[in-house]
Amino acid sequence: MKVRRGKISLVGLALACLLLAGCAGSSKYQSTDQIDDLTVGVSDTDVKLLANKIITNLLAADFIARYEKPVTISLLPIVNSTSEFVNTDALFGDKITEAIINSGSGTFEFVDRKLLDESIKEAQLAADGLISDAEATRLGRAAGVKLLMAGELTSIRTNTRSKDQRYYKLSLRLVDTERNTIVWIANEEIRKLSSKGWMQ
Repeated sequence: MKVRRGKISLVGLALACLLLAGCAGSSKYQSTDQIDDLTVGVSDTDVKLLANKIITNLLAADFIARYEKPVTISLLPIVNSTSEFVNTDALFGDKITEAIINSGSGTFEFVDRKLLDESIKEAQLAADGLISDAEATRLGRAAGVKLLMAGELTSIRTNTRSKDQRYYKLSLRLVDTERNTIVWIANEEIRKLSSKGWMQ
């Protein structure tokens, strides 16, 4: 009887160890090139898709022929107008800047954003936190920027009992700082549909 109890105890101990190992979970590294189909909101895949579409559009745009190369350019913070927390500036802004610089086209030359950001912050302090587009353009011109890029991320979310659909639009525009005119506009969109679990 003691032997049987000992066997039962060993089996119980083994099962307990298996359960604990399962509860502990695990993690592993994945390639950043792999499509992220787990994130319901904005994912790194969405950032790459939208940014790459924008850059392809920009480098093929006809307006570039009117400017002497390389054209000095800088990027204003991209506004997040979605209902989600998305660091649009760090995600989209950095990705777009990197893609343009590394395109090898020689078309654009980026002015360090820190110089422009400092000027904008000083102007915001003087204007109680708000500056107009015209003022931002003037500051860009003073910093030696020929074209100033501004952008916005917007979204629409549609929910049903079993589905969650999200639409995202990244809008960018380039403003000529000398003429205060918009020379290029691009809108890129994606739509994501996810199914909800029975507990959601």
